[in-house]
Amino acid sequence: MKLIEWLPNNKVKLLVAGEPSWILGGPLSQKFRKQIIDEHVHLYQNSREQLKIGIYSLSSDSYRKINDKYLEFIDSVRMMEIKDSNNSTAKNLTTVILGHGQSEIPLLTKIPNR
Repeated sequence: MKLIEWLPNNKVKLLVAGEPSWILGGPLSQKFRKQIIDEHVHLYQNSREQLKIGIYSLSSDSYRKINDKYLEFIDSVRMMEIKDSNNSTAKNLTTVILGHGQSEIPLLTKIPNR
């Protein structure tokens, strides 16, 4: 899928109207996902207030609870965005990076959570 067409004198013509549709796991999301994550982690890596990483030893039940909270949080953020889109107040582009998964990296067990 082409998003732009290069014109003479370094000019660009957009080939899509508005924001492109991002299909989950589609070519656009695969192409840009790693770049976006790397850029944001690099941006926040020295800020304990904005980027927190913790490694925990949890039971399967606790892991399921984390997943439930994760999904609940994502739904809450989506609902805030929908609500905010219906009013005319100024908005700030806000990045939310979340992730969770079971890890098999032995070194991570030695890093303390702070």
